[in-house]
Amino acid sequence: MCRKINKRIVFTISFLLLFLSSSFAADLRVHFIDVGQGDSILVIGTNNKKLLIDTGDHYKNTESENKRNAFKYIEKLKTAGVIDDLVLDYVLLTHYDTDHYKGFNYLCKPDNGKNKPDYFIGSFYYGREESNLQQVIQCIQRYSPGKQTIKQVSARGPPEIDLGEQVTVSTIYPFENLAGFSKKGEKNDNSIVLKITYKNNSFLLTGDISKKTEKLLLNKDISATVLKVGHHGSETSSSPDFLDALKLDYAVISANDKDYGEDGKKNYGHPTNDALKRLKERIEASNFYRTDLHGSIVFTSDGDGITVEPTNSQVPESLLWKSGEKRK
Repeated sequence: MCRKINKRIVFTISFLLLFLSSSFAADLRVHFIDVGQGDSILVIGTNNKKLLIDTGDHYKNTESENKRNAFKYIEKLKTAGVIDDLVLDYVLLTHYDTDHYKGFNYLCKPDNGKNKPDYFIGSFYYGREESNLQQVIQCIQRYSPGKQTIKQVSARGPPEIDLGEQVTVSTIYPFENLAGFSKKGEKNDNSIVLKITYKNNSFLLTGDISKKTEKLLLNKDISATVLKVGHHGSETSSSPDFLDALKLDYAVISANDKDYGEDGKKNYGHPTNDALKRLKERIEASNFYRTDLHGSIVFTSDGDGITVEPTNSQVPESLLWKSGEKRK
């Protein structure tokens, strides 16, 4: 009788330990932030370290600025108790288009700069002299002197990024140092392409690369669970061969022209019909997300499965495959 009871106790304890370990298993969280026309992705590692990839644009329109600011989004996460502090452990800019880096201007305002904790600027690549970007960095440092460390991306990509056990951040592109390679009009194809892997799940983040760079990546391990679609769903990206090589389950387009034209900037009509058609042939509607329709979107991975929480989940399929409105 005692032996049977002991066996039951051992089994019960073992089951509880297994349940508790799985219940408290750390998750990788990837926030695709709705910054309007542009990119900004916040990755929170299993160790709670934070990597911000791109910062969106800077809006002159106050209402747009309030809605489309990556740093205000992060502040809201802190207020909601999703994160413990505002410190960014790593910041990486994929390339130097204004809709990817100029959101930093928010930190250039004296009040915002003084109230911010010590942001760590983790990795930059200087291909060409970008005076506007340098001015943004300098003004951030002016309000938080000595608080930022700026490192150049090496030939193989950024310095090692620690987002926790079993999480790897790999640089898929560039293959070599791009110094001296940048030419006018080629900033998009100089984009840093990252692959973030947690056990059986992976995220491929492609900046603004075009079909030209996609072709170069076909002989690399680019299979991914989630794709951040290149160049906001432009017709120049998302080639059929590239999409087929990914074997992806989910796709996200980060674009929103709604406030862009009102701010005196050109509307590009992202995403385009061509890119949407190619995606529609390869992915289920239920696994396709757009920041212009869904708002900010949070992917949570436990390493095996993925859950998705869009700000707006009520998006009709008729809108999902409709292109953006292009205005001059």
